[in-house]
Amino acid sequence: MSALLDPSTLKGTRAEVLKQLIDIRIDLERQIAVVLGFHNSFIPIAILPDEILTAIFSIRMLDDKFELPPTSRRDGSRAMRIVSQVCRRWREVALATPTLWANIDFDHTFGEWKKELLRRTKNTPLDVDIWFDDDEGRDDHASTLEHIGRFASLQAYVSPDKNGRIKGYSLWDALRKPTPLLRSLRISVEPVTPPIHLPKQLFKEPMLNFRELSLNNCYVSLSKPSLTGLTKLHVKCPMRLQDGKDFYPTVPAWLKIINTIGSLQHLNIDGAFSPIPSNSRGLTVIHLPKLTHLRLVGEVAQCTSFIRHLDIANSCNVDLTLVGIRVSDHDAIRRTTRKVVERLPSEMISAWHVRSHQASFFLQNLFTPDPNLRIEQREGLSSQWGVKIHFDWDSVADINANLPLLSVFAERATVLQYKDTVGRHHDRRNTLIPQLLGMFTCVKHLADISLDTLRHLTEHRDMSTNPPPLPSLQSVQVVGLLMTAPQRGFLIAFLRMRERQGLQIKKLDVRNCGFNNKVLRELEQFDGLAVTSNRSNDEPLEFDVRRFETYGVLEEVREYPDGESHDHQGDEYESF
Repeated sequence: MSALLDPSTLKGTRAEVLKQLIDIRIDLERQIAVVLGFHNSFIPIAILPDEILTAIFSIRMLDDKFELPPTSRRDGSRAMRIVSQVCRRWREVALATPTLWANIDFDHTFGEWKKELLRRTKNTPLDVDIWFDDDEGRDDHASTLEHIGRFASLQAYVSPDKNGRIKGYSLWDALRKPTPLLRSLRISVEPVTPPIHLPKQLFKEPMLNFRELSLNNCYVSLSKPSLTGLTKLHVKCPMRLQDGKDFYPTVPAWLKIINTIGSLQHLNIDGAFSPIPSNSRGLTVIHLPKLTHLRLVGEVAQCTSFIRHLDIANSCNVDLTLVGIRVSDHDAIRRTTRKVVERLPSEMISAWHVRSHQASFFLQNLFTPDPNLRIEQREGLSSQWGVKIHFDWDSVADINANLPLLSVFAERATVLQYKDTVGRHHDRRNTLIPQLLGMFTCVKHLADISLDTLRHLTEHRDMSTNPPPLPSLQSVQVVGLLMTAPQRGFLIAFLRMRERQGLQIKKLDVRNCGFNNKVLRELEQFDGLAVTSNRSNDEPLEFDVRRFETYGVLEEVREYPDGESHDHQGDEYESF
């Protein structure tokens, strides 16, 4: 840059001096341009490599979808518009990255903006969710379905119009076209309508990447070569149909379909069994070595006949829901359950549901370690077999009919998670709960036990004639508040009863029970009892300062060493 101008150096006529000033100004502007160019070349937004910029943009757009008009500051369209307006280079990088524009909310993006987004995505595979419930959106959905050849996944929700007609005809037409990139397809029809049959022409074209299919309240023939590569199959339909019995496959037909899909990992058939009686004699066993999750919902004969003809891996989780059970079915259920439990490893049965007009209970494997258990117990849980029972006492008419079925699981359970819903049958609970829990002779850990259930176990009057419930019990996890004396009394009485019976509890988990230090001091009277809690006697006293909404007064709640709480009011203060 030129040195500072000295007026004495300007010589000549007025015109000559003016020309010299103009030359100096031009030279100065040239030097300033050089400095600004040098500065712009090394600012942070310019020196970041394109790969870093692309990664930053991708993270920003990870959870956002493009909408028009933008609904929030985190909307994808607003974010990317700001990015593309920072500088020319940022805009070039953004437009040269098609994946940044592929996260589109197709239900709320319309017109030219959606077309522009689709152009910017170029050939990027698209994940599309569409809801066919709006007459005004038909043309716009049709423009989206024109790109079905680029769909990687499609979730279509179909609702009837005000006349009860099913929309989505443009969807059926689009699905007849080649979809080479389609990996996952989910079609869900509103359950207010009867199940619909999808066009037979679907899935006729080769679908090399197709892996996941979910049909809800609709069905289509699954015996097609394009579906042989599926790894996940989910079919859910109402069990009772008003029109026709040929809508769903029979058990032999289902087995024939499954036999062509040897790579299945997840199989869920929820109610989609034909009510037509079928003869399963002579059927061959289907081998599914890769199956990891199996869920069946249906009547007893359908589910048991289906599972008998499956050969699955020992690590597969089986979830069965049996519905429509009659009194005469209990013996058959017990025999079938015993066969399944004896034939399969215990860790294979993750859930077994039974629903009937007599009882409703839920059995589930506690194969996943409970985070609320102590560390030493958590390490041993994976090698133990557990049962989770959830009784709905409001619907129990005769629980004794279900006790034989429960005994099949009770013979092997070492961990019991018991959840009791308080109902109307208080007069019967005093005898039913000990009778129920008394079957689990091998249980060592009892989880999620309520204080009310402990009370019924403690007040059982037939201890002299009947053996005590849960003779192998060593650890208990309690749920419920332990603040008042009666609540604490239920727990103390239970522990004392176990001591009198010579069945001492070694570990007690009372975390998240809302108790104070007085509870811990009362539990110290039991020798050899290890208590796990959120607090200890060594913790300092806590102060909880809360603010009244009306008067602006500080309320001080202080816990004193006697374990009780005393409220004090502080000085008034001005509200801000």
